[in-house]
Amino acid sequence: VIGLNHSSSCDGGNNKSRRNFEYLIASNYLVDFGNFLQETQPDILEFKRVVIFYGGAVDEDRGMKTWRRLLAERNRRDNIDRIVEFIPLIPSDPPRSKTNPLGLKIPFGVHHTKMFLMGYEDRSHKISGKHYIRVVVHTANLLPGDTNFKVQGVYAQDFPLKGANAAPLFTNPYKRNRSDEQTKENKTTCRGWPFEDDNPLPFEDDLVTYLESYRYL
Repeated sequence: VIGLNHSSSCDGGNNKSRRNFEYLIASNYLVDFGNFLQETQPDILEFKRVVIFYGGAVDEDRGMKTWRRLLAERNRRDNIDRIVEFIPLIPSDPPRSKTNPLGLKIPFGVHHTKMFLMGYEDRSHKISGKHYIRVVVHTANLLPGDTNFKVQGVYAQDFPLKGANAAPLFTNPYKRNRSDEQTKENKTTCRGWPFEDDNPLPFEDDLVTYLESYRYL
């Protein structure tokens, strides 16, 4: 889904990486760290920064320890300071604490968001490369049983990074305005996708607002 196993192409008999992995944010409920690391190596170790927000874990201590060890070995080899962070989120913990950034306590709540945000530079372009963010929203826990034996849903799309003079809001070009027939009939009960609201809230704004609630920075 995040495309880590499809990052290389063959050019003149040599495999050359087309993507320069910059960062990866993974947000999930249940994570099998050992299995996730095994399934995404070696590319997962190429990111400059990986941050994983999670609600519960399988193989937590051993998986994290192995991940940190392999990353340290890769950093020494390449003389690069790559970072991985594992951040548990528990809404039932005290508000504004390390594990609950929210302003309230939810006694029976769990962190259930399932999402990837991957930043990369596409070096296949002839100029200097273009920077993108891949947004992936899905339904699977990062467990072998979920990813291998259950039907899941996923939305994935790459967005080019905005320039300094980019418009402040982004409206999804795939949304459709109300049809002429509905306009003539003066039907105004349809709202949201695939109809354009009178005051649409762009997906970008919703995503940024949600990420700000993590209080990571």
